[in-house]
Amino acid sequence: MKIRCGFVSNSSSSSFVCDVCGGEYSGMNASLEDGEMVQCKNGHIVCIDHLIFDDYNTKEVLEYAKRCLDESDEMYVKCHEKRNEIQRCLDDNLDDIANYLYDFIVRGCENKSMVHLFCPLCRFTDVSTTEATQYLLKSNDTTISKLKDDILQSFETYEQFNNFINRK
Repeated sequence: MKIRCGFVSNSSSSSFVCDVCGGEYSGMNASLEDGEMVQCKNGHIVCIDHLIFDDYNTKEVLEYAKRCLDESDEMYVKCHEKRNEIQRCLDDNLDDIANYLYDFIVRGCENKSMVHLFCPLCRFTDVSTTEATQYLLKSNDTTISKLKDDILQSFETYEQFNNFINRK
């Protein structure tokens, strides 16, 4: 059995972890789309189920789609078609607006720069574990290095540390 540590340049497998729920997806030549995940411009990776679709971002996307109408590129033709579908959804108050918006921002126009409008972390309705840790360190005026030293000085064994962590 091979054990790989660190960066492996000849590996063709990919894995992704959702910054909201911690869900994982991995596979050979896997993509975010395969795992039903997206990445926003701020680097957050989230499952599409966590994306927020509301009046605020729907209007933003529709405005972008309207600007696409002036272009002749094939990508913008797709956007125009999606825009019409989105508008029909809005007009009919259909429940599946999320599917149309997802197709529009991720597949239709491939305009991944719009994903942050739907990202629960960018919209600040959730906080990732990484960002919560950064906040905790900053608010306690410490660093990871100082925190590790404090842990090593406070406990003699991993078992003691683990008991402390799991104590209610």
